[in-house]
Amino acid sequence: GVLPMDPFRPILYPALVACISLVLPTFQAARLVSGVGTGLLLASGFLLGDRAFGRSVGWMVVGALALNTHVITEGMLATSDMLFTGLSVLTLYLALCVGLDGRRSDGIALGLAYAATASTRYQALVLLPAVVAAFALRRAAPVQRVRDGAVFAMVAAGAMVPSWAVNAARFGDPFHNENWRNLALKLHGNGDWTYLASMPFDGWWSILVHDPQAVWVAFRDDALRLYPDVLSDVMGRGAAGVAIATLGILGLAVALGQRERRTAAAVLGVFLVATLGAISLTFHPYPRLLLGITAPVAALAGYGLQAGFRPRWAMAVAG
Repeated sequence: GVLPMDPFRPILYPALVACISLVLPTFQAARLVSGVGTGLLLASGFLLGDRAFGRSVGWMVVGALALNTHVITEGMLATSDMLFTGLSVLTLYLALCVGLDGRRSDGIALGLAYAATASTRYQALVLLPAVVAAFALRRAAPVQRVRDGAVFAMVAAGAMVPSWAVNAARFGDPFHNENWRNLALKLHGNGDWTYLASMPFDGWWSILVHDPQAVWVAFRDDALRLYPDVLSDVMGRGAAGVAIATLGILGLAVALGQRERRTAAAVLGVFLVATLGAISLTFHPYPRLLLGITAPVAALAGYGLQAGFRPRWAMAVAG
């Protein structure tokens, strides 16, 4: 009956759980939302792979996600991880549609999807570079790109009003969040989570100016672990994870070199760079924070796998 005083996460996930808990126990309601998020991830992952590289790649994405240990585990937990992941991949798919098709209805749907994602986790900001890339790369007159981009922004802002209103009621600031505390914990907390409440900082800037070298060193160290360690872990662990991550890099390189695939590859590549860079800078690249990359990496890996076998197919047909 009261608003949760959570400075790290927006209101959508607890609001959904509260509504469902009117008919189910709260824990079951929370797990149901995670299950729905997992289903949304599978569906959006198929659409993403299909729209970017073809139907066979779409099914490869579904297979990679369905067998991913992190997706399976997080889909059974009472957290906002899977809802955010499913909405993130849906938003990325709609950004692809904007970049490849250019229909105004796609921009409106993209604004609604982004608002839902941003109302689940503030981490949704990492999607904005990919959205900007989609509008910038679409085949349309510059005026049309700007106009449709403005429509997206207005729809997204309008749909974010409930989340901003809740923040204003809780904290007196519609844009309030304290995720800067994660960076301070990473740099100076030594793994002690009680440090979140006792740190001597008051925002991003105070942490950066306190010890900029520590920020750079921590970012560099985490960035250097991304391949193969982090990417292979996120994509399934062991040899399978390394193979999917490597094929994803291959698929990105091949697609960027092909005119008909370049826009899709660029949008996905921008998203991956923004996500991996932002998480490595602001916190540790834990798999649960990187679940949003599973679908685009799997799509690129599927295309990389096809690219690797295509010459053999061509030789077989010629023979």
